[in-house]
Amino acid sequence: MPPAKERLTVLKVADVEADANGGMTGFMLQSGAELTRGGHRVLYLFSRDILTERVPPVARRFVAPFAIALRCRALARRHPIDVVEIHESSAAVYCWLRKLLGGRGMPPCVVQSHGLDEPYWHALLARARAKGRRVSRKSRLSVPLTRLPQSRYALKHADAVIVLNSDDAAFLIERGRDPETVTIATTGVEPGFFAAPPPAAGGPLRAAFIGTWIDRKGVPELVEAWAETSRRFPDARLSVLGASVPETAVLDAFPQPARASVSVVPRFERAALRELLADHDAYVLPSWFEGMPLSTLEAAAAGLACVVSDARGHREIFGAAEPERAGALLVGAGDARSLATALGRLASDPALRADLGARARETARHFTWQRTAQQALRAYYRSLHRPRTGEHMTQAILHRPDLGWQRHRVVAAAGLRRPAAEHSEREAALLVKYGAGARCVVEIGVSEGGSAYELANVVAHDATLHLIDPYPKGRVGVSFSLVTARRLVGKASRKGVTVHWLRQLSTEAVRGWRAPIDFLFIDGDHAYDAVKRDWEEWTPFVAPDGHVVLHDALFMEHGWTDEDSGPVRLVRELGDTPPGFTRVNGADSTVVYRRTAVVGN
Repeated sequence: MPPAKERLTVLKVADVEADANGGMTGFMLQSGAELTRGGHRVLYLFSRDILTERVPPVARRFVAPFAIALRCRALARRHPIDVVEIHESSAAVYCWLRKLLGGRGMPPCVVQSHGLDEPYWHALLARARAKGRRVSRKSRLSVPLTRLPQSRYALKHADAVIVLNSDDAAFLIERGRDPETVTIATTGVEPGFFAAPPPAAGGPLRAAFIGTWIDRKGVPELVEAWAETSRRFPDARLSVLGASVPETAVLDAFPQPARASVSVVPRFERAALRELLADHDAYVLPSWFEGMPLSTLEAAAAGLACVVSDARGHREIFGAAEPERAGALLVGAGDARSLATALGRLASDPALRADLGARARETARHFTWQRTAQQALRAYYRSLHRPRTGEHMTQAILHRPDLGWQRHRVVAAAGLRRPAAEHSEREAALLVKYGAGARCVVEIGVSEGGSAYELANVVAHDATLHLIDPYPKGRVGVSFSLVTARRLVGKASRKGVTVHWLRQLSTEAVRGWRAPIDFLFIDGDHAYDAVKRDWEEWTPFVAPDGHVVLHDALFMEHGWTDEDSGPVRLVRELGDTPPGFTRVNGADSTVVYRRTAVVGN
């Protein structure tokens, strides 16, 4: 349990029904329950608490955000609420009122998105064009004029934002949102799904589709692909679970010859899903837009081989590069032919189904509600402008002021605030200790230059610093973080020290690399595949007795890392003695390895 001063009271708000079977509501309740188990207090506002059912849907879109803002303010007067978490489409008025009142009586706002409205709208338009359809005139007018402006305002002015996947996070950052205030909190899955035995091996394909019978779920492609699959494999079976429409509406969508192979469960209680999945060995979901579908994680946890679209939520779960290693066959959204091919592979190869199912189950183990709660807490603490927490943490040497407008990167670039440091004092001490006297230094992930500043002060007088960061340009064509970092490192660098700025991804910078490295600092992309790739591609160049430092790589129960983040997972796999290295030190989230032998020599 966290120290008393770190226990929060969180108000979670969404204009949805308080039905645990619903995806958004289930996410709120499950993550909230985990927060409660961790010693925090969670309050909820659902649609019935916001407005009466008599308000028509069209009017509700405008009225509900005002009702939410006033209701939250009233609750904050009666309860010591620390943070208010509001769904993206409903948070604009609260953010505006909080700004207007200077925060008085309005706790910090964290916006929770289950799939950003703007990318969804663009995907919807692209879908309509691809299908030769027109979006209704009502939607073409109302969405850009009402829903999108509210979402943009909320996402811009919230104290922090929680999204479900990396694509949504990148979208916000590219549009100027401070990366430090964007948190990915993935969906979790209940442990009970892992308790069931794996699907019986062999026999015909038994696939399950879980979701409402709507276009966004890719049902036209599913119908076309299944018609082909059932023709080629007459014994194959498809179950449509939770369609939320009558059975006849689903069956009538399929060609007559395919209908006998399809069964429908229009509705079910979430608690019954494990039993429903017990008779299946594959899962299919060809959605063209997903934040992170709970049903996919539940099917994976049940050990079902997954055939899913390459929607952003599915890429977050299985990875885009090698999804089969994670238990899935990814197909292009809207590509019925590829979907039929993937289903055919599973139908013709029971061993492949079993192998993918086992891999999918292992992938799903990383997605726990405890992890979701830890990730959400990171956003909550940041919204309160608290430093990174933990009983042993101290203020960073180079820190960010806590005033709102000063957090913007252009302020640092203009010299109006000190640059941001991503490390604690104890972590800075490790950089100084092991970087001292190094002649060839490589840092992956430079940001505003706090770590590079520490290193530039202590390296050898003739050292070379290779600072690797793509530094994407912002909306005005300038990377303000790069401007800040150049000025900061320039001040620290002594005469004779050479600084090479490599505006590249680490995977690009390593091509053609030959120089031995004395000190390698890995603090770039924190996705597991990315940080593992950095280790595998860069550590072979570390010289004997050289050092590798990984940041954000130790789990801190009340800190800013979680058990399943990429660097933490990698260090857990590496252990204390990975080939050619020995772990020699660590502090807070940082781990230090020393090169003991060159593997292969």
